[in-house]
Amino acid sequence: MPRRDQMKGRLDTDSLFAALEAARKDRDLTWFKVAKQTGVSQSTLTRLSQGRRPDVDGTLALTRWLGLSLEHFERDSAGSPVRSEPITEVVALLRALKKLSPKSREMLARLVTSAYEELKEE
Repeated sequence: MPRRDQMKGRLDTDSLFAALEAARKDRDLTWFKVAKQTGVSQSTLTRLSQGRRPDVDGTLALTRWLGLSLEHFERDSAGSPVRSEPITEVVALLRALKKLSPKSREMLARLVTSAYEELKEE
């Protein structure tokens, strides 16, 4: 398990704002409409444009509107992107499948994890 200081990340507000700006232009929207569609205030978007971080709920709403995960905008202390292991992401997605029972989701997650551990190159 990573140490607590290794788990720290920072939100790259410049990248988040750039993604929002690109999506806004692509969708031919005003910032007012972006605020309305995302449920965040216009002042939150203004603060973000100035490099200030929105609150957690606002950040999640904005990344959801973009169709991206928060991880796309997380950086470590050196400014490098923070990425989890692909197997971690796959297992999280499997456990989120609502069309399967909790027992089936867990069984599938264990199966995939086991196969990955057996097949990965060391």
